[in-house]
Amino acid sequence: MRRTVLFRLDDICPSMNAQNFQRIQDLFHKYDIKPLLGIVPENKDEKLNYGEMDSDFWKTIKILEKEGWSLAMHGVNHVYDSKDAGLVSGRKKSEFSGHGYNKQYNKISIGKKILNGHGIDTNIFFAPGHSYDTNTIKALYKNGFRFISDGRSHDCYEKDGIRFIPCRKYGYDSSSSGIITICLHINSYSEKEFVELETFILANKAEIIAYSEILKREIKSSKYLMLLDEKLYVFYERNIRYAVSPYYQRLKKRIERGGKMPWKNR
Repeated sequence: MRRTVLFRLDDICPSMNAQNFQRIQDLFHKYDIKPLLGIVPENKDEKLNYGEMDSDFWKTIKILEKEGWSLAMHGVNHVYDSKDAGLVSGRKKSEFSGHGYNKQYNKISIGKKILNGHGIDTNIFFAPGHSYDTNTIKALYKNGFRFISDGRSHDCYEKDGIRFIPCRKYGYDSSSSGIITICLHINSYSEKEFVELETFILANKAEIIAYSEILKREIKSSKYLMLLDEKLYVFYERNIRYAVSPYYQRLKKRIERGGKMPWKNR
């Protein structure tokens, strides 16, 4: 499977880190990268408040859209009020998953109206924390959404009228095949992280495409194979990786300190 790299910016809202947002714009313009912007319609998450509200925020978003950047609705308030992992997430926290259909439908409808009020009309969605369930999918479809930037397959698949564009791993992935979505949470980015991002771009420039291109690409992989692929990955994440992670982290710290390994004779 041919490797394709996409960029996605999460937690975009008027109260975000304006300096870092400008810096990522400059960097992506430099390399002609057109990512997906995940916009929180009405942010109520205090963790996303990095300064004064940007009065030019919505104007900037419309300019970026005209330049070829794609726009998505990223939740509605970005507040986790459910302890449900949903279909693909490993964490039991969600803004949507676990709630009934009517509640999710109404919430999504409100979010879409808010965006429409700022002149933004999008049919792309992704939930905070990668957490959504079957009710989320049904409510999104009824509200006119046709794409979800999430899932754990290697390639896109369509189900219940929605195309799922995978967001399989976290961080910079230079080894996996298929579609690689790089999720950036730039609000807290340091100088080191911006340098790492530019280094990754330079090393993988030939495989990076505009997010809008993946929306039009013909799906060639089997839907059932991709669903199986996703289920296997989710099983691994929930039952193996998270169980092993604490032991791995302790082992890693021991190695970094130059200590003996547990299997070595003392």
